[in-house]
Amino acid sequence: GASASMAVSAFVAPRNLALAPVAPFLGCHAAFAEMIYTFMLCFVFLNCAASKRNNSPNDGNQFFGLAIGFVMIAGGPPP
Repeated sequence: GASASMAVSAFVAPRNLALAPVAPFLGCHAAFAEMIYTFMLCFVFLNCAASKRNNSPNDGNQFFGLAIGFVMIAGGPPP
């Protein structure tokens, strides 16, 4: 797996990729945003998909997929 990803990376992007926050933001800003997003994703998942009260075996609600999808959209890159 790792060797295949390195081979594809060499063909697709042969130059070095500079991945860093753009000014005026710092790495701590990116880390804070990632922490908030990760908390939001875990919170929604645990409240929807892992909840016995909201998703009982007798009445299998499927709203957790929509809720998790909205979290993924909310955490997307800004325009």
